[in-house]
Amino acid sequence: MDSKPIHPISKLSAILDNLDGFIDRTGLALEQRKFKLYPSMAGSALFLALSGLILLIMPGQIKIQPDQAITARTFPSILAYMMMGGAILNLIKDLIKLGRKETVPFSEVCLFTEIKALILLLFLIIYALLMPLIGFITSSVIYGILMLFYFRIRNWKYYLLLTVLAVIIGFLFKNILHVRLP
Repeated sequence: MDSKPIHPISKLSAILDNLDGFIDRTGLALEQRKFKLYPSMAGSALFLALSGLILLIMPGQIKIQPDQAITARTFPSILAYMMMGGAILNLIKDLIKLGRKETVPFSEVCLFTEIKALILLLFLIIYALLMPLIGFITSSVIYGILMLFYFRIRNWKYYLLLTVLAVIIGFLFKNILHVRLP
């Protein structure tokens, strides 16, 4: 019995093939899924949440003297309450329109497209979080490799080029241009 040793490259290739198959199957399942998004209602909900967050964190951010009638929090609080009130009124107006079966402008959003955008955003967040921990060059290489994987680039030359360029650019900025990198 001849047993061939499994090479790490072929094992990685098999893992990537399985991952590609999973992505393709998931993409086909999600491609036709769409939902309605009411921009005015989504904006109202966003501003309602934002004004609530502002009011929640303001006491920890702006210190005041307890014996004053008008403080440093007065004007920002008024603006936050006005924003909250406007968002609530707009939300109620749109909900009444929906209840009366009147038309409310909406956009049809493809779930698959939004998930792809969220994955790219996740890669950027990982990049930003890794940069202070492991440095500019290493985190840039990891981010670049993630992007190449995401776009299903299999040619090893691109991975090598990405790594070499990240090291060269990091070296140039740090040692020649004297730019402090994170």
